[in-house]
Amino acid sequence: MGVHGRDYMRDRSVFDDGAGDDRGTLGPPWATRILVAALAILWVVFAAAFDGGRPNELARLIIDDLLLHPGTSIADGLLWQIVTCSAFHSPNGVGHVGWNLVLLFLFGRAVERHRGRSTLIAAAWTGALVWALVATTAAHVGLRTPELVFGATGMVLALA
Repeated sequence: MGVHGRDYMRDRSVFDDGAGDDRGTLGPPWATRILVAALAILWVVFAAAFDGGRPNELARLIIDDLLLHPGTSIADGLLWQIVTCSAFHSPNGVGHVGWNLVLLFLFGRAVERHRGRSTLIAAAWTGALVWALVATTAAHVGLRTPELVFGATGMVLALA
């Protein structure tokens, strides 16, 4: 199946922003908007938690308690980090987080319109979970160096 064989690529009403009469049956994609806005706000908070490039107390709290550390998080029982790491992005620049948010909005809006809000939320967070587990496994088998795992790439890939 090619890209144009997907239902949401054939049906132009999927990309309607809900402002006109052709809104589709699911209404405006508010779950996508909330998800993108929340990730953007968390990025701003995390980026602002660095004083001259050095992490302050808030940044240390986020790094230590919410980002995934492939070598220790699961072994230490910090299982929530498998999910929370996807809510944060690198504070070093806008490029990666910007593209993640744009793609998450575009793909998320299409999935939410075509499949519904619950599917969007389930697919996004399942993708985040799988991405974190793949990164952790890769670190344990030596395919990548153990470092922090964070970002919404898994969400984007799950929705694409």
